Amino acid sequence: MQNWYFTDAGDISGSQYVTDIYPLLIRKATFLVLGDTTVHSDRAAAYVDGDVIDYRYPFKVLDQNKNLVFNNGSTEIYK
Repeated sequence: MQNWYFTDAGDISGSQYVTDIYPLLIRKATFLVLGDTTVHSDRAAAYVDGDVIDYRYPFKVLDQNKNLVFNNGSTEIYK
């Protein structure tokens, strides 16, 4: 599962990414790309002290704080 966020669309080169999309870590002025796994299963994972914590992704919180700018059925991009 790969998910990314950026502050400027011009910065996206395909080489930068952050795999942790835990909602409290998402900054307001960033792009967030949710991959197929999160989009279709509503699940995400966070790594805490080497442990994997699987959780239901809170799309309602995301929708209240960011705008969906792209959706092709398997990838969603928020700003």
